[in-house]
Amino acid sequence: LIFVMHPETKPFIALVTAGIAAVIAIVWALKRVLVMSVTSDNFRLQRIITWLDPEKYASDDGYQTLQGLYAIGSGGFFGKGLGNSAQKMIIPEVQNDMILSVICEELGVFGALMILVLFAMLLYRLLFIAQNAPDMYGYGDLTLRAGSENCFDRLEKLCVRGDVRLLKRQAEAFAKVDAQYGKLVYVKGRYIGNGVNITVDKALLEACADGIEIGNCATLRVKEDAEPELILDRLYVRNCAHVFCSPEQKSSLQLVCGNVAKISDGEKAGESEEETGVLGMLKKALNSKVVNADTYIL
Repeated sequence: LIFVMHPETKPFIALVTAGIAAVIAIVWALKRVLVMSVTSDNFRLQRIITWLDPEKYASDDGYQTLQGLYAIGSGGFFGKGLGNSAQKMIIPEVQNDMILSVICEELGVFGALMILVLFAMLLYRLLFIAQNAPDMYGYGDLTLRAGSENCFDRLEKLCVRGDVRLLKRQAEAFAKVDAQYGKLVYVKGRYIGNGVNITVDKALLEACADGIEIGNCATLRVKEDAEPELILDRLYVRNCAHVFCSPEQKSSLQLVCGNVAKISDGEKAGESEEETGVLGMLKKALNSKVVNADTYIL
């Protein structure tokens, strides 16, 4: 991902070249130092010793490696044919690490090279798609919850193709972040959304000291025990179709609601409650008398 996003490729070429040279130097040094060792109590060190000289341990640790080499050698350039491998019955765990040796035996060096070429083409297309994507960042808003300001000092760069939603007390800490975004939107502490029927009462408002934001709901009902002052201090409503409340609460809700289709109070709220939703539509349909005919006589 860093390679795809980085504007220059020269540093990566230098890094890969240095890595290959380091591996070659390490292998050469290990071969000179470890090839004299016959065995080791350390499992990982013994694997390295076996890898450097597998013939010396043909009947023990080097058995799998040698059997894989036999499979590659017996396959030749064009292989024995698909499904005609003999070594796959002998090589331990052939379905895992040693699968390439069986491919070489059945399809030959030519078939193995073709498979590697296909993988290389797949990798190239993935890099091509990533580098030529129209947007490096997805669209959408970023919501910062309570406590997330603790990680602001770890951010080097923040890019948001939408709005940033945060608490007012987080604004000072967020201003120090090198960020690109649409606009800042100050929100309440807890978010409740994407619901059909949501109910808010005094206990819920008092339990959330940073407040509550209700969003993307069909129906919101505010219980009568929630005082108007508490609603103004701790409630914010956006993108809701219908809000039901008491007459005393209506003026406060009008101040904290954004993009709300209708706010109903008192007796009108009770009537609307009966007529809201699928049940209300069915009741209307049952109480309707419709005549639909080409000819009718009264």
